[in-house]
Parts: sequence; structure tokens; C-alpha cells
Amino acid sequence: MSSKWPSRCALVVLGIVIGQWQASQPAVEAQTRKVEAPQAFLSGSERCEVILKDIHKTLQTMDQRLLNLEQASQVLVKKK
Repeated sequence: MSSKWPSRCALVVLGIVIGQWQASQPAVEAQTRKVEAPQAFLSGSERCEVILKDIHKTLQTMDQRLLNLEQASQVLVKKK
């Protein structure tokens, strides 16, 4: 009767080698992308920030328009 230890050791070593080889192969690659949270899930301060930025942009537009009107009115006043 021959000893079964060498064949068992060979199977264990073969299993370890195959396991290590499988672990080194990339099985799945995930691609991540940044998705903004819906407005409904924003907290109070986060919602306020968006609103305040919008108000700031609107006020800047209004300031520019008022500046244009003032410059136009000064040109008209100087012509008189």
C-alpha cells in the first residue's frame, strides 16, 4: 500500500497555487461616477446654500443692468 501523503500534499499545493492565481486576476472592475443628491434629500443648510448662490447671481445681474442704465443716463444728461 503506497502512502497517500505525497498526492494529498500535491493537491493542497495545487489548490493554493490556483487560489493565488485566481485572487490576482481582476474579476470585476467598478466604474464610479459622482452623482449629486436630489434636492429633496439635502439638509437645510445645503438647500440654503443653493438658494443663496442663486440670489447672489441674480443680484449680480441686476447690479450690472443698473450700472448700464446709470452709464446710459449719464451719457444722455451730458448731451443736454
